[in-house]
Amino acid sequence: MSKRSRLGLASLMVLSAVWPAACSSTESPAGGDDDAGAVAPGRDSSVESDGGGTSTSDGATALDATTIDAPPGDATTADAAPGDATTTDAAPGDASSDASVDATLDAGVDAAFDASTVDASDASSLPDAKADASDASSVDAAAAGPLLVACGTGKFEIGEYGTWGGKVNVHRNWGGTWSVDTDCSSGNTNNTVAYCQKFWPAASSQAAVAVSGNKPFTAGGGTAPTCGGVYNEPGQTQAACCVANPCADGFVPVGTYSTWSGKVNVHRAVNGAWEVDSDCSSGANVNTVSYCQKFWPASTSQVAVTVEAGNKPFTAGGGSAPTCGGAYPGVGQVQYACCAPR
Repeated sequence: MSKRSRLGLASLMVLSAVWPAACSSTESPAGGDDDAGAVAPGRDSSVESDGGGTSTSDGATALDATTIDAPPGDATTADAAPGDATTTDAAPGDASSDASVDATLDAGVDAAFDASTVDASDASSLPDAKADASDASSVDAAAAGPLLVACGTGKFEIGEYGTWGGKVNVHRNWGGTWSVDTDCSSGNTNNTVAYCQKFWPAASSQAAVAVSGNKPFTAGGGTAPTCGGVYNEPGQTQAACCVANPCADGFVPVGTYSTWSGKVNVHRAVNGAWEVDSDCSSGANVNTVSYCQKFWPASTSQVAVTVEAGNKPFTAGGGSAPTCGGAYPGVGQVQYACCAPR
């Protein structure tokens, strides 16, 4: 055999010896790895990230819900606010001051008021706990005036108030502007009809309604309107304060007027202030539903009601408003409620 033939045979023998080993290797080209359990470059095989987050499938870190800061005024951080309404009697910094907030939340405060604090006949009006607190339709309806059917037959909505765990309650005339309680301390534990009566003494019951729109809640302490710091939020509960409805079923009062023989009539909107008729002439002989329509065009009827106690700004005829022909403060002789459809 020639020298060249012997060299070729030796090369063939070496190649046949190493070929099987080369074929069985798990190393893939370009630095890849066929092992399913291996980690690709740039990936983290750990489920828990060093920031308390969780690794997503592409290696990015997702925020852990427990690391998200609560929004200002969150009920779980209520004890941090100075003079928190729910911590008025607690020692400063007392950790137990959160107990009433937690208990309220655990009881489902954002669902509705406890039926025991609502007129029994109105229990069916409690809202669904999952109602959208930012529902714009409820804001528009409330702003339109006393048109929501919340209080039930024989009553109408004269005002409402809102609560938020750890914050001072807010209230407004029905369809009016929200105001914080000027005592800067009444919180979500003050949520019975007695709280309605603080602002609307004639209120006889309350009914839970859907939470709507941001309100000027504050922490306790300080002085109104900011008290211990403003937190504009929708709140957790909202209630309508209900009074007897003098109008027929399906109608609500939109205003009232009073007469006194020989004097100019006076009138006011629901929750409004009494004022003299600016014509300085319409008197007790002008007392039909058309007089209601002069101020509230939607009125379709009127009904005599008990004359309200307290002087009204009656005047003699002539001159110009508001004194016309001379003021005669008195309670008047007759009073009517002007009624419009709901």
